[in-house]
Amino acid sequence: MKCNINCKRMVLGGIVAGVVITSIDWIAHGCILGDRYMKLVKMGYYFDQPTFPFIPVSMGQCFVVGMFLSWLYSVSRDTLGPGPIAALKIGMVVGFIAAVPYNVAMVAWSPIGKFVPFVTCLATFTQCIVGTIAAGALYKPSNPN
Repeated sequence: MKCNINCKRMVLGGIVAGVVITSIDWIAHGCILGDRYMKLVKMGYYFDQPTFPFIPVSMGQCFVVGMFLSWLYSVSRDTLGPGPIAALKIGMVVGFIAAVPYNVAMVAWSPIGKFVPFVTCLATFTQCIVGTIAAGALYKPSNPN
């Protein structure tokens, strides 16, 4: 089986997925959890300032994850078929792997409560699913020569 990946469309999908992931990250951690994080800072559970330039690193990670999701969709079209159902499946699997183990551990081992891990888990699932669907919507296979 030969897999002809359209790299330009894959990268475009990865960039769009990165924008989606960054946006959902901002909504979850800035808007929904922002006040809670401030309270946790005052309680001494979080630093008041990051120990490295977190915002650019975090945004870079969002775009790298977007590229991986776009790539996974591109290479799985032959086995899962094209379309949003395949993208949904990929997003759900990656979201589960990325979100559940870490957030279960946070609930078990952290004194911050269950709300932050719950929102973080939900946001990660949403990022992976919506990001993969967005990347998949933009992807078109290469024309065979």
